[in-house]
Amino acid sequence: MKRFIISLALLVAAALVTTTPARAQEGPQCPVQGKWSLTWNNCPPTAQAAPAKPKRRAHRHAPAPQAFVLSPDYYPPPAAYPPSGSVGNNCPNGFVQFAHVWSLYSIAPHLQAQAQALIAAARARESQDARALPPYRPDAVSRTLGAQLRTGPWGPAPVNDGVHIRYLDPHSGQLVREVGVIRLNHGVGSIPLPGDPRHYVVEAIWPLYLISPTPSGGALRTRSFPNEPRGCRDHIHGLAP
Repeated sequence: MKRFIISLALLVAAALVTTTPARAQEGPQCPVQGKWSLTWNNCPPTAQAAPAKPKRRAHRHAPAPQAFVLSPDYYPPPAAYPPSGSVGNNCPNGFVQFAHVWSLYSIAPHLQAQAQALIAAARARESQDARALPPYRPDAVSRTLGAQLRTGPWGPAPVNDGVHIRYLDPHSGQLVREVGVIRLNHGVGSIPLPGDPRHYVVEAIWPLYLISPTPSGGALRTRSFPNEPRGCRDHIHGLAP
């Protein structure tokens, strides 16, 4: 009986040895791919992925507007027309501004051709919506052909309307004074000018249906400058169809 018990004990011990799972190896395990970068307990080193660079967001900026500034020397000086009276303090009755409107197709053919060329040149100028003064200095219908228009055999155009007269600062072009309105009667009218108009740019705003002067800044304008000859009686001119 004693021998049987010893044999049974040996069988039980052998069964426990073959069925018990092996214990895990003591100590830390090898690193997982991509987690560590150091060698640990003879584990092969792992490749560490380079950190992804953050994507830079492109910023789009609208191009800055380019300032368009005209030099005073960009345009040639205006053509001088003969003064129609005495100048300076020899005007006992002050200065008077006359306005005339002519019909383009009633004047001489050679004047029509000159007028159309001047109108085309005026339309090509950049006046910055009438903020710039230099574009109004070159030859124009009023200052270039005015004397010939007044002395021709044709009469004024049958226009009954108003021409607004204003004083502008000759340096900044800013409005200094509203002078008044010339009332045209069959294409001719006048208004007395206060003070000395030679200290200002004298601006005339004409009816919109004329073909000269050409539009600028939403209106039809002529401008006379302080350096232009001006008599006691000065004349400006517009053209109707």
